[in-house]
Amino acid sequence: MPTNIEDSIFRDAYRYFRAHPTPPPIADTEASASWWETAADDISKVSARWENHPLAIKLLIAIYEYLEEKAKEAGT
Repeated sequence: MPTNIEDSIFRDAYRYFRAHPTPPPIADTEASASWWETAADDISKVSARWENHPLAIKLLIAIYEYLEEKAKEAGT
């Protein structure tokens, strides 16, 4: 059974993903730069909220990498 902290970290990671589900294609440099700047700023806020807890870091990195893949695929 997850702890309350683990449960809350998963919720915050999901909320982050829900707020940033569709990155623009990498080829759209103007939209892409703005979107990624906001996404990176928001991800650092979530991580800081959990004082860089290892679970938060791992989940957020995985989400960020997944979003990078989506952006690359959208450009093809």
